[in-house]
Amino acid sequence: MFHSRDGISLNDETSSTSSEKYERDVTILNHCFDDIEKFIARLQHAAAASRELERRRRNRKSKKKDLGDGMLTMRAKPPPEVEFVDIFQKFKLSFNLLDVHE
Repeated sequence: MFHSRDGISLNDETSSTSSEKYERDVTILNHCFDDIEKFIARLQHAAAASRELERRRRNRKSKKKDLGDGMLTMRAKPPPEVEFVDIFQKFKLSFNLLDVHE
């Protein structure tokens, strides 16, 4: 076993570096999970708003929009494509991090 000048063995440094990398990977994984959960919640809210808009349109007698339809229409829009790509990449990163620490 090799020792550095300050008396710390190389195995201790490797172990501490490995532990730090593990902790960093866990932190990154948790951030990915948080972002994925928020994105899924946004999708669920957009779907609920879309269903409500559709329900209002079916029940409406005239073609005139009701008050509040504008805001509901905005809420019903799904996130932009770039955000889907971002979340897909976070899924991939999560799987890779989980595979490394298997």
